[in-house]
Amino acid sequence: MWPNTRSLWRRKLLPVFLAIGAAALYATAQSATRRAVERSQPTAVVLGTLSVSFIAMSATRLVAPPDGARIGATTVAVLIAAGIVAPGLGRLANAAALAGAGPLGTSSVQFVVRPLIGLAGGLVLFDEKLTGSRAAGIGLMLTGVILLVRSSRQEGSSTASSTVHKGLWIAAAAGCVYAVSEILRKAAISN
Repeated sequence: MWPNTRSLWRRKLLPVFLAIGAAALYATAQSATRRAVERSQPTAVVLGTLSVSFIAMSATRLVAPPDGARIGATTVAVLIAAGIVAPGLGRLANAAALAGAGPLGTSSVQFVVRPLIGLAGGLVLFDEKLTGSRAAGIGLMLTGVILLVRSSRQEGSSTASSTVHKGLWIAAAAGCVYAVSEILRKAAISN
């Protein structure tokens, strides 16, 4: 007969749709942030996005309150640190990177730096394993960023190229900040 479709949906399909939705929202946010940075200062953009995040999380808390599980003080402290690092410093660096490198360059660099730092943190702090597929994926991502950086140097004037190059370095810093925040979250939920 037919397999349990509810179970199939939860285990297989829902995560795929959520991942695609998250990627679409992230891409939209990068483009919207780039437009906002063109019209105002990165700090103002970050404060605006933090406000929206706070409102969204507050609404989520009202709709889906926790199930009564107790959270220790260390976990709360680590989660607060992670919350300050990624939404504050990460978004500020991201907004500055978008002004120079644009959404494509910023996202490309961040999506290489984050896994590299995350992998290093996982290997050192959480005894995670480096599999062949992870190594191959990181190698492909690094190749893509190298090609992106080379093409940014070859295009346009030296001033524009310098601005893009600086934006790519700031994007790498943002990726590092986001990865550290993810490592902190992992440490918090491991407690």
